Amino acid sequence: MTSVQYLLKNPAYVGKKEINKRARRQPRNGSRYHLVEAVWPAIVDEEKFRQIQSMMAANGRTNHNGCRPVRHAHVLSGLLECGRCGSANAGAVRHWAPRHTLLLLCLPETGLRAASRRRGG
Repeated sequence: MTSVQYLLKNPAYVGKKEINKRARRQPRNGSRYHLVEAVWPAIVDEEKFRQIQSMMAANGRTNHNGCRPVRHAHVLSGLLECGRCGSANAGAVRHWAPRHTLLLLCLPETGLRAASRRRGG
């Protein structure tokens, strides 16, 4: 869970305290999960909190969080030439490395076509 998700799911912001929090997932020895009024004031109203919870649940069911996939900008694509054959180079991302690695590849060796550079010419 990300820090933002933790903040959005935390009932403390609506003035609630969780009792036996672990029992919510794995009840043990008769312990039960309780949500009770806290001694601190709420900083988010309960209706807004419920709306956020239902939106997050819907996002979890659809696997859609509104984010688009990252597109990497390869500023040198088409500007540099292969030292062996003289063809244009194209940018690519190597995802199988421990970190995503940006590469410039020779187009004929990779089977890529220069027409695949649709964005911004």
